Amino acid sequence: MSDFETVLFSNDSSYGGISFIVNHIEDSCTILVHSVRKDFDSMIDNKFYYNKNNKLCLDILSKSKRIIVFGAISLNSINLSNYKDKELILVITDSTFLKKNTNINNFLINNRNIKVLIMPDLIPFIDKKIKYKPYFQHIDIDINQQIKKYEELTFSHSPGLKYKSNLKGSKFIEDTLKDQKLIVIHNKTWSECIEIKKKTHIFIDQMIINNEYKYAGGIGKSGLESILLKNILITSAPPLITEPYFDNPPSINIHPKELKTTINKLINNPDKMKEMSQKQYEWAKKYTSLEFVKNNILH
Repeated sequence: MSDFETVLFSNDSSYGGISFIVNHIEDSCTILVHSVRKDFDSMIDNKFYYNKNNKLCLDILSKSKRIIVFGAISLNSINLSNYKDKELILVITDSTFLKKNTNINNFLINNRNIKVLIMPDLIPFIDKKIKYKPYFQHIDIDINQQIKKYEELTFSHSPGLKYKSNLKGSKFIEDTLKDQKLIVIHNKTWSECIEIKKKTHIFIDQMIINNEYKYAGGIGKSGLESILLKNILITSAPPLITEPYFDNPPSINIHPKELKTTINKLINNPDKMKEMSQKQYEWAKKYTSLEFVKNNILH
């Protein structure tokens, strides 16, 4: 079968939460350029691999009515200018947008028919001429499950594949929290990561220092997961502005040099920790829900 109304296209299944949303979009399939994360691949029902069956994938794209591209990196493998007769949506979630900022901005300015959704931490880098909506991905976690934390206050940080490159400031985080119980999560499947975050109390998403693109950090997939699992989220970022589309996230956004002081203040105020955890959880429950994210993409 090669007739689908909607095609979700991505470099691989790790971008923009594609694996969590695709099965909920009616009459759709997914085209992945590469297979990188087998655990995310396995979540997708109707999937095709671009590099393995290029002719079939091009046929599926040509017959579709809507193409949703996840990740700016995916533009390396699809020329949206060839599909002007379709509804086109680009979900920008990745550092390729920083690396190829001028080229991608110019492309979007010249192709105003492409609807743009973008992670709030990348909004400062989008050209003011481009219309966009902020985007946080759906996280497929049972929000009604019982969560039991470690008895001892425990921190977690999840650089995943970025651990060796230190892109999330993992070494700084490890050094700053050397006197605390810290679990650094990498070389784990998604389900294993979730099980660890269920038990921790405070999650450090990223602490970006001296980034070459002047990127300061934000809230990624791991951060959203941690909030839904009732961790307090701390990240290095300026305030993330999502209004008027939805409420600004109540994350703790700090400069890395403030990390130790921020942690000590939380440790000394357990009531504040409970209040902050619940406030972040209620926000994420609403704005990463399937209904909200699906509507944000399609309308």
